[in-house]
Amino acid sequence: PAGAAACVGAGAGAAASEADDAAAAEAAAQCARMHIANCRQQLAAVKSQGRPTEALGQPPAVASASNVAHEAAAARPQRPGSGRHKSIGTSMGDSIAAPAAPLADAARVAQERSAFAPAPKIEPELPPPRYKQPPAAPRIAMPEPPRAAPISSHRQGPIGLDPAAFMQNGGAAPRDDLLLRDLLGGSAMQVSVLTNRLTALRVLSRFWAAGDVKQMLSQLLQLHQSNPAITVDVLRAGPLQNTTLDLVDALTLLPLLQSLLASQFEEYTVASIEALAMLLRSFGSLIATTYHSAHEGVGVDLSMETRYERCKECYTLFEGMRAQLHELARQGSRKHATPAAKLLSSMVEVLRLPPQGAQ
Repeated sequence: PAGAAACVGAGAGAAASEADDAAAAEAAAQCARMHIANCRQQLAAVKSQGRPTEALGQPPAVASASNVAHEAAAARPQRPGSGRHKSIGTSMGDSIAAPAAPLADAARVAQERSAFAPAPKIEPELPPPRYKQPPAAPRIAMPEPPRAAPISSHRQGPIGLDPAAFMQNGGAAPRDDLLLRDLLGGSAMQVSVLTNRLTALRVLSRFWAAGDVKQMLSQLLQLHQSNPAITVDVLRAGPLQNTTLDLVDALTLLPLLQSLLASQFEEYTVASIEALAMLLRSFGSLIATTYHSAHEGVGVDLSMETRYERCKECYTLFEGMRAQLHELARQGSRKHATPAAKLLSSMVEVLRLPPQGAQ
């Protein structure tokens, strides 16, 4: 017991040292462990001798040693420490209070920690933006277009179209008389025009079949004033190409052809150009020769004078259509542009027309 008290006193004295509080606490703990080991040896010796352990109680030396330690700690002035080692526990259920760290040591530790602590990160202060970014436009989800079904190369009819829906009698082909009735139904004016046109063509056909070309052209001249389409029908039918014509017939046809050149219908214009090309091939050389050599003869020739007058009139009519043909030839996208250009070139070459613009 006396040795235990001495160890506790030595531990208390060492704990009071301000030089190293941690070493004092460790020494006190070592002395306490030695004391506990001695107590255990004594307890084992008592049990081996057969003495009752209940009467022993707590050895007075142990109690006095713990009291000495508590009294020494209470007598020393308390200093606020760092909070380390509040108490040291033992296996006997007793504890020895460890002295707190002095205030100077706590300040020194805090100073050392602050010296090695990393410097706080300073965020750079950015200037305010000069403009505000406009908000992003909302994205509009576009529906995906439907995919078309594949088209078979072995189809037998138009896609998406039922031909039977456009036919009468459940898809059966209509009769010709019914179709003609539907076309002519409600078109009294058109029926009247076509009927008159057919009647005039029948009259002209009778004159042509009889060989009376002059009477046919005379009748055609009268019909042309009311319906120019009749003249186009005669020109397209081809009777003039298989008939012998003279300068009188040419003079009868040239005014009609000149009026067809100014027509708004392209079909009329093409028919007129083809007829003019035919007349130029037939009478071009005769007209040019007679017109340019009229004053070379000696004396009076009535037949020559009559031919000259007719050739001069034909020459004048051809030359009068020169401007119209030039304008038609400039319309390159039209059907009559190429025939008009060819006819104009042939007229200048065959009839020996002067340069355009010359008097």
